[in-house]
Amino acid sequence: MSCSVGTCKEDLLFMQVGWRRFRAKKHDLEQPLRIKLLNFIYPIIFLVLVLASNATEWITCFSRNQVTSTTTMSNTSGAVTINCRSQILATEVLPIAFNAIAYLWGIYLFRFTDPEYLSTLMETVFLRCSDSYSQKRLKRVLQIFLALCMAWIPFTFCANIVRIFSLQLLDDNISIESISEVNTPGSPSPLRYFLVILTLAGYIIVDLVYISVLINYVSQCQLIIVFITSITEGVRNKSLSLEEASKVMFRVQEFLETLNGHFANMQSLCLVIFVGALFFSAKDLLYSNSSSLGTLSVIAGLLNIIQWIIVAAFPLIQAARLTRHCSKLRSLGLEIAARPYIYSDATQESLDGFLLFTSSTRYAANLFCFPFYTKYLIICIVVVGFAGSLLKFPIEWI
Repeated sequence: MSCSVGTCKEDLLFMQVGWRRFRAKKHDLEQPLRIKLLNFIYPIIFLVLVLASNATEWITCFSRNQVTSTTTMSNTSGAVTINCRSQILATEVLPIAFNAIAYLWGIYLFRFTDPEYLSTLMETVFLRCSDSYSQKRLKRVLQIFLALCMAWIPFTFCANIVRIFSLQLLDDNISIESISEVNTPGSPSPLRYFLVILTLAGYIIVDLVYISVLINYVSQCQLIIVFITSITEGVRNKSLSLEEASKVMFRVQEFLETLNGHFANMQSLCLVIFVGALFFSAKDLLYSNSSSLGTLSVIAGLLNIIQWIIVAAFPLIQAARLTRHCSKLRSLGLEIAARPYIYSDATQESLDGFLLFTSSTRYAANLFCFPFYTKYLIICIVVVGFAGSLLKFPIEWI
């Protein structure tokens, strides 16, 4: 079991994007000076790269939310120039701030809060694994989550490559406004190529941060779901006494309080980024001039929308699943009271006490500081679909 737990720890915390110390021990004084310097400098470099990706995105007009470039033609020379000054607040300034906050928040959580929480959660859940949900199955599910999240990074990389050609960023006959002084149309510009490549590399760094937040949240949700499943099954098959089940439910409350704290808030912040990017991507695809949309632009637009739907839907689905399983704990007392022969040897006071305790629980997974239910997920799908017909909403002032 310890081997499985160790493997799952690596699966759950695989993205150490400067959030964990290298060779971290119990006391920092035990670490060599070079390791201390690395632990201090590495997250600073990572943060600079996160911020630089947004800065170079603005300089090169390499937007993740557009499929066609906004171009202007000079009246005198006839030269074509790419410009991207519109919607600067919504598409550039806010993402820079949100990305920086998400990364710094991760450093705080994984370096300065309780480092043993995730280990305690995983060990507790593995010890409670039942026959219907074995340790091997749990390990396999967490590995699938990891594989799916890791697969998102090459998917977005391919989408970014398609977008480079869709936006004509490497066309030497078209200059970029912000570097037009050193980018003469018709001649290669090393600076232009360097900035585009730097932006592409920066996107990978930012995506690593997104995936780190995502895999941490969805994995914790899955672990708590399995923990709740083991409790309900234990009560039904009498492997748990009513008193013991009540005590174990307090652990569920502790895990949920931690999950619904900083972890849920950080995931909510990322969801704001994802939904905003999805909105602007859909708007740009649906309401671009049809004459400027080629096959490559349509493919880039569809890839844009798909990539943001995936990372936005995954935590919402997991939060809804966790809340649904929490509701099973609330109905567990009614189930036992309706079928008292399951605990025929228990006193009426014990049955009434267990019913009262379970009916008073209000466990749920929170997002945006509110409990997230399955009905909210359905509402989100309906609203997103309905908003597709209203994307002509005048937001150019942003």
